[in-house]
Amino acid sequence: HTLHHSWCDSGKPMLATRRSRDTMNGDDTITAIILCYWEERLGYISKIIDTLRNNTLPPTNIVVFNNNPDLRGVSFEHAVTIDSGENFYCFARHVVSLLYNTKYYYFQDDDLVVDNLELLQIFSDALMKHPESIVSIQGRDIIRSANGEIEFAKTDERETNEDILET
Repeated sequence: HTLHHSWCDSGKPMLATRRSRDTMNGDDTITAIILCYWEERLGYISKIIDTLRNNTLPPTNIVVFNNNPDLRGVSFEHAVTIDSGENFYCFARHVVSLLYNTKYYYFQDDDLVVDNLELLQIFSDALMKHPESIVSIQGRDIIRSANGEIEFAKTDERETNEDILET
């Protein structure tokens, strides 16, 4: 199998697909891979998992890859957690995808939540039209307000791949 991949430091959620005849059959299975490193972001991951589970096309598997050897033993409800002995940076998402045989792989960092509950269906539809593509978007950064509550802030105005979602 050949796995599509993208640059390492994008910081954007993205969905990739395997290019193989046995997985391009209309099957919408998804493995969501969330990279985690910073201790101060651990509280965000449960919110990210809940958002993914409530999507109109929820992931078949949710995996949290803990890139921080000092945080071994963290776990999250409704997700498999893999502890790493060293920081594999963004490359961990591609290695983890080899452990799951699903059609799509959704990659996300631990500091962003996407509040569109149709996101994974939109990604799936876009990849059916453009199977050689990687689809990515901007979401909302997770922040902690002055009173300690978790809130979502709009990200900077940056270039996105919205054009592929409209085709």
